[in-house]
Amino acid sequence: MRPADFDRLYAEHAQPLFSFLAYRLGDRTLAEDLLADTFERALRSHGRFDRRRGSEKSWLYSIALNLVRDHQRRRGAEHRALDRASPGLEFSVLDPALERAEQRSQLEPALAALSEEEREAIALPSQRRRANSGTA
Repeated sequence: MRPADFDRLYAEHAQPLFSFLAYRLGDRTLAEDLLADTFERALRSHGRFDRRRGSEKSWLYSIALNLVRDHQRRRGAEHRALDRASPGLEFSVLDPALERAEQRSQLEPALAALSEEEREAIALPSQRRRANSGTA
């Protein structure tokens, strides 16, 4: 991939992909890491990208989703190992970010059933909180 092509791909998709990852994970720092990993994988495997199978956007999001799933599997394995080593500890104490990600996964089908207006009404309070706290 030529540097100009990569620059265009990054400029076009990095911010929306970061927002998607931050939403899915509930952890902006982890989202930044997985965003970097997504573009690294895209750069290394761009020769296998086939426009006939989908857009660059869907290809990038597929890479990102695979990274999210890999991360969640690793965290689940870590949790099981810690649970065996320390059976009395609560799961949420061990990994609150993973718990939030699981809650989001359960909410997605419910949100999909809502109208656009209803989804917007739900999103407005959190957007106001972020605007008031100075984060985007």
